[in-house]
Amino acid sequence: PQNPEHQFFAENAAEEVAFGLRNLGLGDKEALDEALSVLRKFGLERYASTPPWQLSGGEMKRLSIASVYAMQPKYLILDEPTIGQDAKQKKALIDLIFGMKAEGKAVLVITHDVEWASELGADKVVLLSKGKVIAEGVPEDIFFNYTLLKSCNLVPPVSVDLYAHLSKRGFSVPRSLDYGVLAESIALKLGGSSVVSGSI
Repeated sequence: PQNPEHQFFAENAAEEVAFGLRNLGLGDKEALDEALSVLRKFGLERYASTPPWQLSGGEMKRLSIASVYAMQPKYLILDEPTIGQDAKQKKALIDLIFGMKAEGKAVLVITHDVEWASELGADKVVLLSKGKVIAEGVPEDIFFNYTLLKSCNLVPPVSVDLYAHLSKRGFSVPRSLDYGVLAESIALKLGGSSVVSGSI
């Protein structure tokens, strides 16, 4: 939820996550042990005994996602999950989403964070403006369309700008949202070895 504080009612973060697990039939100890494991995944383990309302906005957001994630749903809807999150936590969310996809789960993300969304490896992107569907397609078709993004007051991802600048300077690089792919291509074209990987 965009306002996670509206859903909290347990006395601390661990109990907040454990509540749903108990409803799934887990015993008290098993539920708490699993809750602590989930809190670690979300970087919240040190707040296990902290009342949810004493957390920061970003921490509340992560706790709200963690409490749902713990129940291992087949489908997960994340509404503006990056609000209040630093770069490290945004990357952690991407890793969790990749993990859920690998497990065969479906994840629907609603966000204004174009840069973060471009790194999700989504199967499909739907662009909305004023409640209406403006466009839909694979990520590259949406994020590389400057005119389309500008019409919705959105800024293209840095990887798209990098691709455009390289193309203007005569570099024939693949149209990719992956910084690692772009860097690898540049290294090879400059006569270097294939050693560049990951994000820049």
